[in-house]
Amino acid sequence: MLGAQILQKGESMFNDNTDPMLDTNMVDRLEQKVHMMEELGIDDPITFSSRTLIQATFPHSKKHADEVGTLVLHNGNLTITMYSRNGLPYGHYPRLIMCWLTKEAIRRNAVLPIDQARVIPLGDSLNQFFAELGISHGKYVSGQTKRVDGRQIKAIQEHLHRLFNTVISIDQTRKVDTRNGKATVQSMINTVVATEAFYWWEAHDELPYAYVELSVEFFRELIDGAVPLDTVHLAHLKRYPLAIDLYCWATYRISYQQHDTHLTWQQLKAQLGTGYPNTPQGMRNFKKKAKKAIEQVKKAWPEAGIELWDNGVKLVGHTPAVTKKDIPINPDLPPQF
Repeated sequence: MLGAQILQKGESMFNDNTDPMLDTNMVDRLEQKVHMMEELGIDDPITFSSRTLIQATFPHSKKHADEVGTLVLHNGNLTITMYSRNGLPYGHYPRLIMCWLTKEAIRRNAVLPIDQARVIPLGDSLNQFFAELGISHGKYVSGQTKRVDGRQIKAIQEHLHRLFNTVISIDQTRKVDTRNGKATVQSMINTVVATEAFYWWEAHDELPYAYVELSVEFFRELIDGAVPLDTVHLAHLKRYPLAIDLYCWATYRISYQQHDTHLTWQQLKAQLGTGYPNTPQGMRNFKKKAKKAIEQVKKAWPEAGIELWDNGVKLVGHTPAVTKKDIPINPDLPPQF
C-alpha cells in the first residue's frame, strides 16, 4: 500500500536530533494525507503536468474555445500557438487527461523503447480509462461514487478528439553575441499531439485495445518537461480549470524561483486567462474568477504561499507541492504492454 509507504518514509526521516514536536506534526500530516487518499480512492500520490501546457493553458470553457479559434500566447521571448481543426480543448477534462498521459509517458519511457512507449493504452473500456483518471469511479470529495453516464461519454469523446488533433507551435526569439555584434536568432518547433488514435464510445463495450500514439516530439516534451503534482491536491481542484492552471503554475514556478514572485493582474491574465477578452469587463471577470481560484488552491494546498497584493498576486512559497526527490516512479507495466 502506498499509504503505508508514505508513513514509513516519513518515519525514516526522524532521528535523535529532531524536535519531538516536529516529529508529531509530520506524522499527523502524513496520516492526514493517507486518510485523504483513502477517502478519495487515490492509489498513487504523484501525478504530472507538462511544462508546455503550464506556459500555454487551454481555454476554460467551450465559449472561450470557440471564440478564440487559434490560441496565441506570449510568454517572455516565447510565442506559443495552439490550433485544432476540431476546436481547441477546454475545461477540466483535457487538463486531467494530460496529467494522466504525462504520467503514463514517464512510466512507459522507463522500461520501453520510445516507439513502443509513446503508444499509450487508454484502458480496456472507457469506464476503466475514466477510473484511472479519477473522474468516474472512486470517491469524490463529497464521498459519493459515480459511474460514467451518456453525457460524460459525449464530453470525453469531444475532448479527446479536440486534444488529439491539436497542433502546438513554439517560436522563440533571442539575442546572441557574434563577432559582428548582437544578432537576433529565431527558432520554431511545430508539434502535433498525436499521430494516431483508436477508441470507441459505448460505455458497456469492452475495448480489446484502445490507444493513442503520441508524436515523438510531444512525447519527448512530456518526458523532458514533466512537472510533478500532488494527486490529492489535484483531486480537490479537478472540476475547476482555472484553479488547476493556477496550482500547476504555482508549483512549477516555486520549483525554480529564487525570490518571491509578484504578478500584476494583467500579467496573470496573459499567463492563465485564455479566452477572456482584452477589455475592462474581461479583466473584471478574470479577476473575479482568479480570486476564487486562489482560495480553492489555498484550501487544497495551504502551504502554497499564494497571496493577493495591491495590483495582483504574489507567490511567496519556496517548496513545490512535490519535490523531485519525493517521486517514487514505479515502472511496472502489465505484461500485455
